[in-house]
Amino acid sequence: MTLAYSPGGELGGENKEIIVGEWEEFRVSLTNDSPSTASPWENILIRVKFYGVENEEISLGYKHDGVWENSQVYDLRSLEQGMIGVVADLGPARGWTVKPQTTENFDLRVKIDKVVKDVKVEMLAITNESTLGAGGEKVENLESKNILDPLQDTYIHQGNPSTNYSGEDYLELTTQENGNAHALLEFDRQDIPNQVGSAELNLYQYWGSGFSDLRDSGITVQAFPIAENLNLNSVTWKTTPVHNATNPIAEEEIQGTNKSYNFNMPNYLNSLENEKIVTVLLKFSQDNFDNKERRIRFDSLEGENPPYLIIQ
Repeated sequence: MTLAYSPGGELGGENKEIIVGEWEEFRVSLTNDSPSTASPWENILIRVKFYGVENEEISLGYKHDGVWENSQVYDLRSLEQGMIGVVADLGPARGWTVKPQTTENFDLRVKIDKVVKDVKVEMLAITNESTLGAGGEKVENLESKNILDPLQDTYIHQGNPSTNYSGEDYLELTTQENGNAHALLEFDRQDIPNQVGSAELNLYQYWGSGFSDLRDSGITVQAFPIAENLNLNSVTWKTTPVHNATNPIAEEEIQGTNKSYNFNMPNYLNSLENEKIVTVLLKFSQDNFDNKERRIRFDSLEGENPPYLIIQ
C-alpha cells in the first residue's frame, strides 16, 4: 500500500506555504498493490493530522463527484495523548474504493485562519473494515470522545500561604515539612454528560526534583474532589478549605520527567448532581515527607502541554 502526494499536488505547492484564510488544495494518491485476484479495498478514508494547530483555526475538506465537502475536525488528543493538533477523516460517508493493482487520486483541501510555522502533517489511509497493511489503520470513533480544557488552574504553596500562582505556566506538587504544594483544576460541569463511560484527567510532568525517593517509598499522586467553588485566580493556601483529604477519587504512581499522568475518574463524575463547577485537587499521597524539597511540575493551561479531561 502506497499513499503519497500526487505529482504536482503537494500541500503548499512549490514554496510549501499556505496563505492564511484561503483554501489550499492538494492531491494524494493511494496505490493498492494487492494481487489482481484479491478483493478491492473499500470504505477508504484519508486520515489527516495537523500538529500544532487548534480546532477553531482550521477547516478540512475533500472533493467527491466533483463537489467539495467539508469534514468534521477533531482534537488530536482524542487519538494521541498530549499532542496539540487536529485530525480529520476525509472522504464520503461510504468511503472510497481502490481496486487491486490500481492507483486512485483524491482531491483534498485545507484552510488555516492564522499564521503558523513549520506545521507537521501526517496522512494515512484507513478503513472501518480492516487494516490495509503497512501504514494502514482501523478507524476509531472520534465522535464519541470529548476533550475538555480546564476553565482555570493553579497551585497553592504552604511556604507562601498568601500567594496565588494562577499566572504560572506550571502546576507544582511539593512534599516538605511545612512547605507542601497542591495543584487545583476547575472544569465546567455543563460540558460533562450526566453519565460517562470513561473519564481521564491528563497532565504532563515536564520537570521534577528529588522525586525518585518518593517513588521508591511508594508515594503516589492523588486526586481529590473540592466541594466548594473556588476562584482559582485568587485562591491561596490560606483560603483553600481542604488540605488533609483522605478519600482520593483517583491515584497514579509517580511517572517521571517528560511523562503523562492519567487519572481515571468516571465514578466520581457520574456521582455529581447539582454542581456547576468541578474542582479537583492534586497532591502527593504524603505531605511533610521530610525536610528536603521534593517536587514535580506539570504543564498548566499556559504551558506547552496543558492538562485536559477526555470523556467518552
